[in-house]
Amino acid sequence: MTDMLTTAVNLAADGWNVFPLRPNSKTPLLKGGHQDATTDIPTIVDWWMEHPNANIGLCPGKSGHVVLDVDEKNGVSGSDSLQKISPELVSQLDLLTSGRIVRTPSGGHHIYFTTDKDFPNSASSLGLGLDVRGGHGYVAAPGSILDGVSYELVCAEAPQPAPEWIGRSRVEAKAAAPDIELDTLAIQRAALNLLNCTPKAIEGTVFSRNGNPLSRHSLSFAAWAVTKGIGGESVERIGTADLRELIVK
Repeated sequence: MTDMLTTAVNLAADGWNVFPLRPNSKTPLLKGGHQDATTDIPTIVDWWMEHPNANIGLCPGKSGHVVLDVDEKNGVSGSDSLQKISPELVSQLDLLTSGRIVRTPSGGHHIYFTTDKDFPNSASSLGLGLDVRGGHGYVAAPGSILDGVSYELVCAEAPQPAPEWIGRSRVEAKAAAPDIELDTLAIQRAALNLLNCTPKAIEGTVFSRNGNPLSRHSLSFAAWAVTKGIGGESVERIGTADLRELIVK
């Protein structure tokens, strides 16, 4: 058996529902996507015999779990956001002594929790860089590879029960943020900078400090930051300079 097939079979034998992703990708390989996830070994063997280099998708909800994705990329630190919610979990990430934790290729972490609830998927509802993958979502399983770097199981202890706050909705997260007055001048300046950068970025002529072309994703993120605030905080708390840095990063 190939390494990916062996890993997929071992995950399924431990009760994790898996399915194939495209090689070097997090995109589902099959038309049914994550809905095809299974623990059926013969099916899994057939999949990976046909696609031996396929990455491995895992549906936590089908296996009675929910995953908190703590991103560390594009200048965003999910652990900083998590510190505001649960300093204990941040310490857990530092110590790697309890729970089931997977380190992602970008340096972030997937924290697995047990649950009997069908948590909805969310992106940055709890805070910037914090995503939830529940009953109708999936994550790349340990052993999957992106650009030569593996998703690595760095703590293989039993997953802990999901905390109550992991199911917090975007509205609830926003309501929990401090109620402070917006700095409209900061918003106007950031928006103007964004408008000036957009045409050049589309042409690929704006570059970040590391010499890479400014991506449309960065522009989308900057636009969201201007209009919605960052991590549940109002725009003026971030400041004009920080918004400008986000736009041209």
